[in-house]
Amino acid sequence: MKIKKILNNNAVLVGKREHDYIWIGSGLGFQKKPGQPADESKVEKIFILQQKKNSERMLSLLESIPIEYASLADDIIALAKDQLKVELSETILYFSDRPFV
Repeated sequence: MKIKKILNNNAVLVGKREHDYIWIGSGLGFQKKPGQPADESKVEKIFILQQKKNSERMLSLLESIPIEYASLADDIIALAKDQLKVELSETILYFSDRPFV
């Protein structure tokens, strides 16, 4: 898949048709440019962007924080789902007024 935008050295926005994804992995965006293929072997996590409004907020958030925070938040959410046996909204990552705090 081709890179649409570099968020930082470890996160890129990629797209396929009308769907956008944020791929996270060590060095994934390092020395890359939009239009180049992303190295799928480096992908550790994938976030699916489903709504335009929410996508822009998620991109802005990921550009402004260390990517490790987003990855940790995702791990915490997965653990909470497993331990609490409840479904949590996938938007929990970026709808909080104080994300990752």
